[in-house]
Amino acid sequence: MHFDNSGQGPLQVPGFNSVLLDYRLPREDRFAHGFVEFRHTPRLTAREVAMLRVMEVITEEDRWDEAVLQPDESRLAKWYANAQKTEGFLISPAARDWCVAELRDKALAWRMSGRLLLLNTSSAVCVAEDISLASSLRRRLIERLDPAKSRPSLESPDYLHLWLPCEVKFSSDGTKNVRITSYINNLHPQHHRDLYALLEVLIAQAVPTWDDVLFKGTHGRSPPRILTYGFEAYNGEYPKVVRQAALRKHGRLWTFDHPEPGKSFSYEQWKAGRHTGRAIVPQARGHFPDPEHHESVSINLAEQFREVGVQVTIQVSRIDLTPDNPTYAGESMFHVEGLLNEHIAATTVYCVDEENVTEARFTFQHEDKIHAYEYDHSNRHVMSSILDLPDWNILGEDPPPPAVHTLGSVPARRGRLLSWPNTLRSKADSFTLQDPGRAGHRTLIKLRLVDPHYRICSTRNVPPQQHDWWAEAARTAAGLDTRLPAELVQLILDHTESWPMSMADALNLREEFRREQVRAQQAVHHIEGHHIVGDLDAIQDQWRLGESP
Repeated sequence: MHFDNSGQGPLQVPGFNSVLLDYRLPREDRFAHGFVEFRHTPRLTAREVAMLRVMEVITEEDRWDEAVLQPDESRLAKWYANAQKTEGFLISPAARDWCVAELRDKALAWRMSGRLLLLNTSSAVCVAEDISLASSLRRRLIERLDPAKSRPSLESPDYLHLWLPCEVKFSSDGTKNVRITSYINNLHPQHHRDLYALLEVLIAQAVPTWDDVLFKGTHGRSPPRILTYGFEAYNGEYPKVVRQAALRKHGRLWTFDHPEPGKSFSYEQWKAGRHTGRAIVPQARGHFPDPEHHESVSINLAEQFREVGVQVTIQVSRIDLTPDNPTYAGESMFHVEGLLNEHIAATTVYCVDEENVTEARFTFQHEDKIHAYEYDHSNRHVMSSILDLPDWNILGEDPPPPAVHTLGSVPARRGRLLSWPNTLRSKADSFTLQDPGRAGHRTLIKLRLVDPHYRICSTRNVPPQQHDWWAEAARTAAGLDTRLPAELVQLILDHTESWPMSMADALNLREEFRREQVRAQQAVHHIEGHHIVGDLDAIQDQWRLGESP
């Protein structure tokens, strides 16, 4: 399928001419997305998720890279002790050693590229900082988003909606520079020319982070660090009081060891993607064998799409808090970005400005999948614990646990770019005033990359709908000010009323679109599925008999 919105011929994008609105390219020909499509499989173990969270927390420390590269043994010991307080026994000596080795590589990459991958499994979150960009962009955007000129709402902080993507071209000289070649919705290209230039710099900074997180197909960026389909019974001796407490709490729950990293393949092998299909405990039934090696394909958007460019939606949000309204509640549910027909592939958040507010964080989760018959069924309670699942009572009223896995959260600090693929679900966390006696605010820019393997309708194809933009252009094109008195010019413009679209119509369309997004998010949640660990036939038999397995 050939997509074309260049304006040099018929519009060939989803929903126009011969292209179906829901047309989708094969998985291997586009980037993966999380609209009930890409699922991480097999599910990560509880120990690996604990390792991901610990590594993320350490990278929030000042000069963390120095501590792991020197190394500073006292700081490493302190971090290890703190990790055991938060994650408990899951941060074992083997897990600690793996984390330190991986953090060393992360520190080297951070120093070389200024980018850092966090919560990195099949999908990853990329952090990048550019302090030189922050001051100029922050100053200009603060002026643009002056509350005296625009009144953001606590109920809907994303008050400046910029849904239509603009066209972005890569520099032909091979540099990393980009140029916005069609207008940004709601941002006049002449009145805000300097802001366009700053947003071009921001997009150019975001492109390498998108390269780091995007992928095609079903295998993801990185294989699991710990791969197992069963468990090993604990061979040591527990103290009597611990054994009795475990028996009282879990009844028939066995004592077992959580699987360790480095057991079936080393860190160096994992990093190279070699032998990562070797499981500690193999599959019970090999219907979905793991590939022996994990092949990772690098992405270079600038090289691959230099001729046609990319499409990016830009959204600016200012959240104002006051002593009377001191808390931003955060987003109500995890979600992937946009709608399916918008083909969002990756998202970047940039914190422009903040004052007197607590830290902004985004929490991430992904859909995953458990093929129940691949796992050891001898004790489903044990496997649920290893796979970080709640112990589900099949005879109770609660449904099975949803087929998602919450990985952790990452802060969105001022001057920092935070990027992730649309295979991850995200949720903006709550924050509040630091000093409840005075006002505060936070300003964020969100960039959404449209999968460049598609083309969708953009501002290249849709003329501006704002009445004041049209009136200004029409007034100049017709030369009214040189031909008529000012009073007559204004009378003519008054007769055009609100053409082509009134503010009331625009607000109604925005609310309709918001409701459509909510419906789409709810639909995704309803069909995400559930996890059931164990022999499904046996569980169904016990369910019919009213017996607890």
